[in-house]
Amino acid sequence: MEPGCKTQPLKMEPNKKRFVSLVAPVLLSLSLPAAGAAIDYLSVPGPISINQSNYDLAWSSHPKDNFYIQEYVPAGETPEHYSNMVLLQVFIGSKSAKDVVGALVKIIEERGRTDPIAHHELFQSRWQR
Repeated sequence: MEPGCKTQPLKMEPNKKRFVSLVAPVLLSLSLPAAGAAIDYLSVPGPISINQSNYDLAWSSHPKDNFYIQEYVPAGETPEHYSNMVLLQVFIGSKSAKDVVGALVKIIEERGRTDPIAHHELFQSRWQR
């Protein structure tokens, strides 16, 4: 845990549903950067490798007890100025992944009405049914 930080890293409980969204590359970041080093709440310090590109942890947030966000960008880039981004979001609760994704898609589509760079693309793992 970071000095002065009151929150603990995420501990997955087997009886709770979890949802992780991975968006890469993403052209939209709905968050503002925080000063200082990002906290690895999800035990995914990076780099994350996707399509022969590496992404380093650049920003994180734990805005609610059941919600975690971590942003990863290429080396030398920042959450304010990036070419591509990987965004991890973890929700812990009783809602299904389908319900959570549906709510996020609605948020992005609503923003897209006034923001020309707000985009989304959905991927489903082959192992999910």
